Amino acid sequence: MRSPRSLTVSAAWCMAPRYGSSGMAASLLPYAAHRTGVRQPGQVRLVLTGPGGGTWDVGIAGANPPGPREMSIVTDVVGFCRLVARRVGPAELELHVTGDPDQAARVLTAAATLALD
Repeated sequence: MRSPRSLTVSAAWCMAPRYGSSGMAASLLPYAAHRTGVRQPGQVRLVLTGPGGGTWDVGIAGANPPGPREMSIVTDVVGFCRLVARRVGPAELELHVTGDPDQAARVLTAAATLALD
């Protein structure tokens, strides 16, 4: 885990427990996936570990949770927040993926497009 000094303001805000947006970023994954051309429908369970993390079931490309999960992505909340702040790429995350690794890569690449810079 990186020290707090290595976090950007946007990545630190993402994991703040009261005002953080790790949940908001998770809820925006369907939008980001659609915007970046992910068309294969599926259920994704996103598990972000550590303080400020949580678990979200997200439908991609028109799939509506709850339903059977086709894929799970488990990673550290700090790494995920750095991803959505576009400070690291998906390949730099420590991940545990069950299901289609190529679809997971597409979803994580889409998550990186949520950054506004």
